[in-house]
Amino acid sequence: MKLPSKVGKDELRVWESRITRAYKAREKHELRWQRLREFYRGNYYGSVKYEDRIAINWMLVNIRQMMASLYFQNPTMFFKGNTPLGEAVAPVMEQVLIRERQVMAAQDQERDMLWNALMYGTGILKHGYNAEYDMDEPYADDRALPGYQGSSDIRSGTDEDLNLPQAPVVEHNTAIRYGHPWKKSISPFDFLVDPEARTSDEARWFAHVINRPFVDVIRDSRYDKEARSQVEPTGHAEHGNDPSATTSSWREDEVSRDSSMVTLYEIFDKVTQTVIVWKWGLDRPLLVKPYPFFGQEGPYVFLQFLPDDDDFWGISYADSFSDQIQVLNKMRTQMMDHLQRWGATRGAFRTGSVNPEDVRKFVTNTNSFVEVMGADRISDALEIFPHVPIAGDAWKLTELFQRDLDEVSGISELSQGSGHGVQTATEASYIQQQSGLRVGDMRFLLERALVKSTRKDVSMLRQFWGPERVVPLVGDDGRVWQMVSLSQDLVAADYEVTIEPGSTERVDKSVRVRQTIDAMAQLIPLMPYLQQMGFTLNVPELVRTYLRNTEVFRNPERIIVQLPPMAPPPMQLEGPQGNDAPATPQEAQAQLPASTPVNNMNQMPWETDPAQIGQFLSRRIFEGGPR
Repeated sequence: MKLPSKVGKDELRVWESRITRAYKAREKHELRWQRLREFYRGNYYGSVKYEDRIAINWMLVNIRQMMASLYFQNPTMFFKGNTPLGEAVAPVMEQVLIRERQVMAAQDQERDMLWNALMYGTGILKHGYNAEYDMDEPYADDRALPGYQGSSDIRSGTDEDLNLPQAPVVEHNTAIRYGHPWKKSISPFDFLVDPEARTSDEARWFAHVINRPFVDVIRDSRYDKEARSQVEPTGHAEHGNDPSATTSSWREDEVSRDSSMVTLYEIFDKVTQTVIVWKWGLDRPLLVKPYPFFGQEGPYVFLQFLPDDDDFWGISYADSFSDQIQVLNKMRTQMMDHLQRWGATRGAFRTGSVNPEDVRKFVTNTNSFVEVMGADRISDALEIFPHVPIAGDAWKLTELFQRDLDEVSGISELSQGSGHGVQTATEASYIQQQSGLRVGDMRFLLERALVKSTRKDVSMLRQFWGPERVVPLVGDDGRVWQMVSLSQDLVAADYEVTIEPGSTERVDKSVRVRQTIDAMAQLIPLMPYLQQMGFTLNVPELVRTYLRNTEVFRNPERIIVQLPPMAPPPMQLEGPQGNDAPATPQEAQAQLPASTPVNNMNQMPWETDPAQIGQFLSRRIFEGGPR
């Protein structure tokens, strides 16, 4: 199938209709997202005065707690080879992927995707290579003059344009580097999807809504020249200049032009595997190009914990308990309002019978008297009203909604760091078990999304990277390179990506040191049995691994040195008749004692009891004992 390279006016009308329908389908969700975002910021009220609000931001607490429970801290990616070549290459590509994840700041983007999935119901992770708005490297376009007037042609410029701060580069995201894959979390507010689809697999197209500075768009020479000449700003930046404060417009004033923004639609058409960049109102797209990555799968990975069977957009986890949080804050505010109204000292006095100044002293001072005139009884002139307590039902309702919040969110008070209301260890264990089931299921969905995302990263490494990029990164002394041929097929070997399920627990050097010691203590006693079957253990490599994980030794090669070969002791061999005649080589070999198997360090005979060997290595060598 020949991929299209142009989009006509009729097809642009179709895309305009699709985008309009996608906005309508997303409208009801967007209203809910805005409400949840304000809750997360602590804005639970509208017309209530700020000083009268009591807001306990359980939304922030629960989202942060769930993120800490779900995200894989320093996730460990494993490559499992599906072929012999894949088994040889997998360890090397693991090291390449670790380096690339650091370059692309993968954890920051993955955590942001998780936050969007919890808050809005759908997390979106976009993948690419080289550049953010195209796969080609961006460069300055000197045909866009500072005095651009929006004419039908972008005139040839001079070096004067290159001195502008916007001119040298039209992309500014430092996390996206040329020659490397990248990933970026996309907010649902900036994403549109085929409204007729219920799942991402059914969708025919996706659209990323991009807001770019106007000066970058007209200088981005990767876009169509004639389309750029028609581009006008969609609006001003959020904190841009007020158009009413100046008489000049963006056409005449460079400052106003610099604060102008353009809304673009980057459309990925799954049917034709084409990327279309278009601005609303243009009669031609800014960019039409065959999509170079991933085929029909496209650049996006989606994370949804609560999918909706009637809509693409997932159900928000935060929205499931937002009503409980809102009610709790309203009740707390009403309680505070009640205390301010009816909890303070209130009373009344008859005019002329009491000096008002004496009444104020009487109310405010601890020890004070008031003079009452013209009354037989003090109560006839002065009366203090009793306090009105908060109704007991209010406290019961507060506990009820708090319990509902814990049950719906799946985050118990134990998970929050408190154990209020938990009386027995059995009850605490049951609460933790139920919470663990929910968290475990959500972590499984997150793990699947991270695996899909990593597969896209590896796919781009296979497509664009070769041995000339991989070998310097891994090192020329890698053992694996001795077994395989350095060709492009090496990087493109068949291997599968998995994530260690328990990698949410951070493993530091002290843990790895202890793991190495335990492994040596268990493996070394097996040495005699391995030798009987023709195998052995590389004990020096185990020791090097231990030394690398300690804080004391940086270079194991300076600690573990090769012993010089020992000269054989002189010995007198007798002849076959018992005389002093020299023995033949065959006779001398027969008289030598049987060799004792030794390890690679030439230090320890393996005839020693295995239990003593393990104890010797574990306690004396690796715990600082005498050597």
